[in-house]
Amino acid sequence: MGSSGLHIGVVTNGTMIDRHLDEIAEHVTWLRVSVDAATEDTYGRVRPDRKGRSVFGKVIANMRARQREDRNPGILVFVGHALRR
Repeated sequence: MGSSGLHIGVVTNGTMIDRHLDEIAEHVTWLRVSVDAATEDTYGRVRPDRKGRSVFGKVIANMRARQREDRNPGILVFVGHALRR
């Protein structure tokens, strides 16, 4: 919870969670990660990085790293997905 008593949440694509573990542990109450596919291959097609590669493995690894974090283990982590045709 933030110093003002507000619950602070972050919505992210998950690719930079590992760079901000300290800030997340200190300030964030909940974290929502948008995961736009269920497999590495599909993720690479629908949400490639700048070089056209899939970052699915990185997103999953970053969510796991946040869950292993012992500074503020009460942070809720949600996974969101937008349905597409």
